[in-house]
Amino acid sequence: MIFALAGANTDSAMRNKVIDGGTVRRALRNGLTLIGSAPGSAPKAELTFADLPQLIAGKRLAIANPNRDPAGALAVDLMRKAGIAVGDANKTIAVAESTAGVVNMLATDRAQLGIVYASDAAAGFPLARPLPAVQLPIEYVVAQARDPALDTKAFLAFLKSPEAQATFKAAGLLPIDE
Repeated sequence: MIFALAGANTDSAMRNKVIDGGTVRRALRNGLTLIGSAPGSAPKAELTFADLPQLIAGKRLAIANPNRDPAGALAVDLMRKAGIAVGDANKTIAVAESTAGVVNMLATDRAQLGIVYASDAAAGFPLARPLPAVQLPIEYVVAQARDPALDTKAFLAFLKSPEAQATFKAAGLLPIDE
């Protein structure tokens, strides 16, 4: 079995028969979250595009590398839609290699805010607020390898169990019912 981010790589794995295309199932959904090392005054609910410029003003914001990490590319799109300039001229935006690097930048006080996957925000920051969706949802699929060594039916059934669903939710992921 594989768990993978839905998209071009999964499509390529199906075309190249690395995975059995007939077994691909959407399993989990993730989102983007604004995290911060200080509680701040963010609304308790999901933030809107209009909230972002005020929340970010005067603070260093870390994002994942938009050329390498889908969360970074989505963060850039989100900031542009919120009217925040993105580019080399904006020195208040720090770029990390990944969302794990964003978390590290907050932990080491190199940034006060960060945009990460909701599953990375589950690490427990004083400020953690869901961000509005900007493109297609961030989804993960589960699929069977082309030639599995074992029967995968029991594992797929387990993924839908209340215990697995609770574990996914605790990790910041939303199970997808198909």
